[in-house]
Amino acid sequence: MIKPFIKKLLHRLVEVGGGNAIAKELHSLHEELLFLLNECSELRQIIRFLQAESPFYQSWMKQTRESFDSQWDNIPEGKGLVTDIEFNGSMLKLLENYTGLSKSWFKEKNILDAGCGNGRWSYALSSIGAYVTAIDQSEHGLNYAKNLCQSFPDFKAIRANLLDALPFPASSFDMVWSYGVLHHTGNTYGAFMNIAPLVKSGGALFLMLYGEPDNLLGFKEINHYTEHRRAVSGMNSSEIIQYCNNHFPKDLVHGYFDAISPAINDLYRFDEIRNWLIIAGYERIERTFNSRNLYIMAWKK
Repeated sequence: MIKPFIKKLLHRLVEVGGGNAIAKELHSLHEELLFLLNECSELRQIIRFLQAESPFYQSWMKQTRESFDSQWDNIPEGKGLVTDIEFNGSMLKLLENYTGLSKSWFKEKNILDAGCGNGRWSYALSSIGAYVTAIDQSEHGLNYAKNLCQSFPDFKAIRANLLDALPFPASSFDMVWSYGVLHHTGNTYGAFMNIAPLVKSGGALFLMLYGEPDNLLGFKEINHYTEHRRAVSGMNSSEIIQYCNNHFPKDLVHGYFDAISPAINDLYRFDEIRNWLIIAGYERIERTFNSRNLYIMAWKK
């Protein structure tokens, strides 16, 4: 990204004792670029609140839902591997890293997997003794999750859209877990406000959301995805799957389909989500994993 480059160049110009005029111009350019990035971020935040009711945007929401139906039917991540000891062991290690909690904390806890997809996290949580209720708008994903978790007698699967009133009273769960889901709903804040009240006092909320880029690797990653999203624009799900098979290694097809097929992939800043959490009555809010994406743990007061 140009900002770190400009900073380094400014320091170098100062070190050599010259180039004051150039240094001044570069400093101005740096501030202008930072201003534009901040403005884009703020405008993105405003547009999200304005566009949700647009008929055109509703068609994007429909495409996104259908994309995930196709994903769970045709390329569910970990198919044949989720119950494998090695695969599930890696999931449990990630669970500890993302939450900062030991596996023993989850035993006999009531946990809502909000947007369970194919049930990989439901399985991981159930395997360490949690009582998991999984919800998803996709009947396709839920069917896969039910089959995956059928050996756990306390597992429940309920079809529900995170943008609708959810069938649980407030303070129902010790933890609400939502991994990589809210940013695809078309109204992330609305979905957040539906799940945030479901956590008990003293309980935890875990969120994974797509984050805005803020460094060279982040900008390159987003630009890379955007290039492929534009290439598949107008394709149906089967055509996008074929595109992914043609362009990416087999073990990356699921991930790339997940990244480029849905029409809605909202990006967020940590301070924006932290503000939502504070308003919803949460404290001890922290990013738990070093990544462009936001891995956030928060505790209900």
